[in-house]
Order: sequence, then C-alpha cells, then structure tokens
Amino acid sequence: MSITPFSFEHIRDYIGCAFKEQGLNKFLHIYQQAEVEPVERTDQWQESFLVVRVALPPRTHRQVSSDKSCFKFEETVTKLANQATAGSPHFRSTEITSLPISDDSWRGGIARPINASMDETTRLWGEGCFRLFLSHSSSDKSFATRLKDALSPVNINVFVAHEDIEPNLEWQNEIKLALSSCHALLYLASPKANTSVWCQQEVGWALGRGVFVTSYKLKYDPVGFASPLQGWKSARHDLPTVRRELLTMLAKEDRTEPALRIPLVQVLLDADTAGKAIYALEFLNYVKALDKDILKRLQMATFPPKLSEHEEIMQDISELLSKHGVVREERRTTDDDSDPFSDDFDPFESD
Repeated sequence: MSITPFSFEHIRDYIGCAFKEQGLNKFLHIYQQAEVEPVERTDQWQESFLVVRVALPPRTHRQVSSDKSCFKFEETVTKLANQATAGSPHFRSTEITSLPISDDSWRGGIARPINASMDETTRLWGEGCFRLFLSHSSSDKSFATRLKDALSPVNINVFVAHEDIEPNLEWQNEIKLALSSCHALLYLASPKANTSVWCQQEVGWALGRGVFVTSYKLKYDPVGFASPLQGWKSARHDLPTVRRELLTMLAKEDRTEPALRIPLVQVLLDADTAGKAIYALEFLNYVKALDKDILKRLQMATFPPKLSEHEEIMQDISELLSKHGVVREERRTTDDDSDPFSDDFDPFESD
C-alpha cells in the first residue's frame, strides 16, 4: 500500500533554512543544486517507508565524496533530515546520490552509469541484509570465500568479485550492479590485488559513490585509490576477530549504521543460543535509532525458554528498548530444549 509524504515541503525547506541560519554557505550552495524528493522503499517485512533522497549533479556529488571540506555534508543533511522528520511515522533515513548524467555529456561511446533496480538488488543480495562488496584478487579467493561464510550468520551478504584477465561483458555488468547497490566495500590488500586494474576500478567506483570503503591488509598496505585508507588486520587473519572488527566499524560509521539495523535485529530475533543473542546486542548498542516497527517486533518478540530465562540477556533487551523509549512486554516463551550456552569463543562456529 502506498504511503503519503509527511509535509515534505517542510522537510526540504527546513534543511535549506538550517544551512543558512548556521552560516554553512558552502553546504547551502551544494544543497541548492540538488533535487530533493521523497522515495518509497519496502523493508524485509514488506512494509512501506520513505527516505529523503538528495540527488546531486554528478560533478557536485564527486566533490562531496572527495573534498575534505565537504565530507560532513552528508552527515549534516542526515542530521537535519532526522530533525525535520521527527514527527513523521513514515520517514526513516536519508539517501545522498547522484543525478543521471545527460546524454550529451557522454562522448566516445562511454557507457552510461549503471544503477541497480530493486529487483536486481534483491536478486544479487537477497532481502533484509547488509550488502558488502568484497574486492580481491583471485589469488586470495580462499580467504575471501571463508570471510563471506563467516559474515553470513550476522546477515552481512558479501558479493565476491572474482578477478579474471578479461571478464566477459555479462560478468562485468554483474560487478557494476553490485557496486552500484552495495552499502560498503571491503578491499583485501595483497600484492596481486594492488596490481589489479579491476580491483582498483572497484575501489574507485565505490569511493565515487561516496559509500564507506575500508581496507583489510592480507599481506601488504593498500595502494592506488585505497592508499589513503587506513588498512587494518588481525593476528593470523582470525575470521571471528575480523568479523568483530568489521562489524564494529560498520556499526560506528554514520554511512553504514542505518543499513545495519534490520540485519542485527534479525540476528537477535533468530538467536537460538545465548552467545548469538549477546553478540547481536553488543553491536545493537551502537545503533543510534530504531524504527517504530522494528521496536514493536523487539517489544513483542518471543524467545526460547533458555534465552527468556537468561536474566542478563532479557535485561539488555529491555535496556535497548528503553534507550529508544519503549518498554518491553513479557511474552510467553516457545518450547526449545536446545542448550543456548557455548564455551566456544565464536558463537557462530557451528553454523
């Protein structure tokens, strides 16, 4: 069912006036070039909601993504949009994107930028997940595959971009669709990846979109477009540690935190062990806001007996709800004879 924008003119004008009142003239100039409109989206529960879409001219969008003085534009727009939509039951987030480039600006047969449709995005990634593009060399395929498997239990779906010397056109198109729809990109820095034209293009594409890009050091520091990024690694490339550090970064980063909310809540709702519930709650504590429908599901959630009888977990869930202004309701538990406790370091090891 379609939903109606909540005083959208007020939202649009509020952001512009706030820039002017705060003396943010450079941001105001950028904002005045944008097409600001409400865009309808559907969550994993098939419920409609709206996002504030701020579409910038391509050159301005690149400036916002690369000019240090403009880095806070997206953060500031998001903050002001959240203030303006505080009374709306429909608006959830802000989307900064680029306007389509006019036909006459493309010369020499250069292809028009690709934007994945909702159907293509669902086909590539599935629903209700965080979308992570993994840029790597084929020589590091083993680690990339194991990392993909390690992230799946926390609802992070990974697109593994294989490196071929001459990728066929169909595979190139799939890579472009994934790059145009991912929430973040993780670059696996290694000697082969650092000399790969394809890996460098993938990183450049993601940076051009303004999405969060981070680099994991398999063997070497990153080069090229990824060189300014602070690379990180874990001892012996331990996958549970890599997953934890990556989740922490994504949960703390303003550009990725909103997209991580539903996936983490679903991990908690699906938890069948204390370890998994505690793991999800750890990162949900970084979340800045939860939508009303998500809070309602947490409020009304039914957990297996051995989880519902775990006082620390139930207290943590109550505190999480209280943080967002909701009181947890006591619910009848489901029958489950499985043992929710585990002595293993990794609560997802058996998955």
